[in-house]
Amino acid sequence: MKHYLTLIFSIFPFLLFSQSLNDLSFGEEGSFEAISWNLEFFPKNDQITIDSTALAISQLQADVLALQEIDDISAFQQLDASLDDYTGYIIAENYSNLKLAYLVKNDVQVVSCNSILTSSTYNYMFAGRPPLLLEVIHGGNTFFIINVHLKCCGDGSLDTSDSSDQENRRWQAVNQIKSYIDNYLSNERVIVLGDFNDLLQDTPNHNVFQSVLDDTQNFLFTDLIIANSSSENWSYPSWPSHLDHILITNELFIDFENSYNNVQTILIDDYFANGFSAYDNCISDHRPVGLKLWSVSTIQELLKPKGQLVEIRNLSGQKDLPKKSQLQLYLFQGGQVEKNIIIE
Repeated sequence: MKHYLTLIFSIFPFLLFSQSLNDLSFGEEGSFEAISWNLEFFPKNDQITIDSTALAISQLQADVLALQEIDDISAFQQLDASLDDYTGYIIAENYSNLKLAYLVKNDVQVVSCNSILTSSTYNYMFAGRPPLLLEVIHGGNTFFIINVHLKCCGDGSLDTSDSSDQENRRWQAVNQIKSYIDNYLSNERVIVLGDFNDLLQDTPNHNVFQSVLDDTQNFLFTDLIIANSSSENWSYPSWPSHLDHILITNELFIDFENSYNNVQTILIDDYFANGFSAYDNCISDHRPVGLKLWSVSTIQELLKPKGQLVEIRNLSGQKDLPKKSQLQLYLFQGGQVEKNIIIE
């Protein structure tokens, strides 16, 4: 049985948060959401980190969370146990340090979860952290999700002739992931997300992602708009830089390009009384980055004519007339109910 968050956190949330976490949200009924979150040596502040992370996840309600830097397996299991709506997946023995993990909503069908590119050939380029592949089914669609945490650091200059060069290790890792997708998942809905530890905006000669960026027919970094925009929305504020990315394959292009979809850095630090410094002390030095996908078929279903409007009710269930700036329930013939608000 899963357990409630610890009493100390539930009594003193106002010491941590500047506003109610009820205002924090991301997931929606009908869409598919995937979040990448580097939890920095989880749990960096012991029980406070476990409880704070659980509370944030319970509010975000994403379908899949890809996590990096799990340092304590038992703490991850405790996090999983505190979340009734989620199941955790981790393969501890495949990692020499800082493990990768998933939390998946229980209404998402998990087909498999396994590490890929695990042989000694790839160990150095992936810094002992082989990508973690998750296959899930949501809304009748199969998704292959690849969680990565590439080697950190370097001088910003890519030297492809030096195998020990940090940028070279990331460049090789990116190319191997692309090759894996090209060879084994070429017709699948694939999402690659995680801490890539490098910038999308680097010049072509020093860009570790160049092979993927050049293949515009098959790959798209959904968060490129974040990388090219204000640093206020970057995932790693202390540098500042944007290091956490979400890559999709062309099977998802049409879905992503409709106006209902969204990719964003989730500014959880805004909910802490002392801003990023408090968030950093409590949870992580990385912000989560999330992708929300509404499939074209789902959008078409939502936009279908509702039929004849039968009546309008207020949120207390009483019959009502249309009113501006007030949330109301519209009841249609056939039993469909829709929330509506008329804007002035």
